Amino acid sequence: MSKIEISHSGFDLTKDITKYVQKRLSKLDKLAMRGNRKGMHMEVMLKEESSHKKNKSTAEVIVHLPNETLTAK
Repeated sequence: MSKIEISHSGFDLTKDITKYVQKRLSKLDKLAMRGNRKGMHMEVMLKEESSHKKNKSTAEVIVHLPNETLTAK
């Protein structure tokens, strides 16, 4: 399994959220080519913003591979 760094703001990060993120992102290991798996690591940024009407939650995942970087929001 690749190294996964999780950062957060606006809420408390629970063990359940951490497990969920790790479970979902571990599936990316299967899609990476074998040569890229050793150098692959991921950054996850979770953010929750509150306004007077509703809460907005966002997640950004940055996958660092040996020769490229992929970002998803």
